[in-house]
Amino acid sequence: NTLLYGPPGSGKTTLLRSVAKYCSDTLRERVVVVDATGEIGGYHPTANILGFFTRRLCVAPGGTHDHAIMDAIRNHSPTTIIVDEIVTAQDAAAVYSAAARGVRVVATTHARTTGDLITNPVWNALIGRIKDATVTDARAKSTDGKKCIRERTMPTTFTVAYGVHSQTLDTDLSRTIDSML
Repeated sequence: NTLLYGPPGSGKTTLLRSVAKYCSDTLRERVVVVDATGEIGGYHPTANILGFFTRRLCVAPGGTHDHAIMDAIRNHSPTTIIVDEIVTAQDAAAVYSAAARGVRVVATTHARTTGDLITNPVWNALIGRIKDATVTDARAKSTDGKKCIRERTMPTTFTVAYGVHSQTLDTDLSRTIDSML
């Protein structure tokens, strides 16, 4: 699972189009693009822009990505789901559910650094359910005497993160999050 992050206008959606076309046409995977604004696929025939094996699910007006993601899982048997802009906790929960069912997820969000993901409460479940913990005296010795620490309680949903604006590739997001905590 891959996360693309960056500020608005940094090229995340453009990169998603290329990923969808590659997964569809080169890897011959069943790809579902969840699109809220028509920005990924535009209003062109999907095969021309996103690849032959790609379906596009538009988010209903006033709807959220989570309903479209769950619809894709239930009705379209995707190998890969492409999601532009994870914004709400419901979106994050649906992405988590898709990944837990073995569907590859490629998604974007607005963030400048991986540190921004740690401070964003919507992303908590996707980066390992970070919690504050009180540790024993023995463990406190290994944490420079700190009795309260922050730690991941689960694996991250995304294994790879790419900062589009900064062009930084992180191939082990779990390790990066742990080192930042």
